[in-house]
Amino acid sequence: MNETIKKKTKLLAMRDVTDLTSLSASSIRRLSQEKKFPQPVRVTDSRVAWLESDVTKWIDNLCMKGEASNDN
Repeated sequence: MNETIKKKTKLLAMRDVTDLTSLSASSIRRLSQEKKFPQPVRVTDSRVAWLESDVTKWIDNLCMKGEASNDN
């Protein structure tokens, strides 16, 4: 069985991602296009979502980078 399914990863709508990251929808789309933010997964022909685990990992990495720059 796929590890993602085993971990019960939640799918996040854009509204959830903006709430979680405090970024605007346009910033999320731009960062995704620049490969600087997790890529969405296609849920239906007209809907995309982000894996909660990918978004929280991105936030954790961002925080770690901030802590590293504060150590200098």
